[in-house]
Amino acid sequence: MAQARSRGAQAIYAIGDGENDKICVAASQMPDGFLFLGTDAIYNNGGPLCIGQALSRSESMLATNPDVDITTSNDPAAMKAVSQFHQAYPTSQISAYTFAAYDCAQIVIDAIDKAIKANGGRLPDRRQVLDALARSQFTGLTAPTR
Repeated sequence: MAQARSRGAQAIYAIGDGENDKICVAASQMPDGFLFLGTDAIYNNGGPLCIGQALSRSESMLATNPDVDITTSNDPAAMKAVSQFHQAYPTSQISAYTFAAYDCAQIVIDAIDKAIKANGGRLPDRRQVLDALARSQFTGLTAPTR
């Protein structure tokens, strides 16, 4: 963490379940001003245990929590997508990640398309795609993303 801080980092992003791997102990070791970021596994699986591992630094922890259930949406595009999903995959369940992943893919595809256009129709480099992604404003099936 000292090395990350010396290089200007403001946060640590950890991937784990927060229960079995004890990754939230790292939050207790962070210097003031650092954020501890994690996936929904920390929130859903680790919850109170993870907060306990973080000791007095739990206020600097942030985790994702997928809570968009488009199967209950009134949006016609979302309803159509759910119907098409069920037709194509009748035995599959729609999880909290199904359409979030779809939207993420669409966001990246849109950014690549914009980067290609901005690069005169030529294949863009990674930086050009990242810049297009950073400027992206996209409305997907789950929510607007900016």
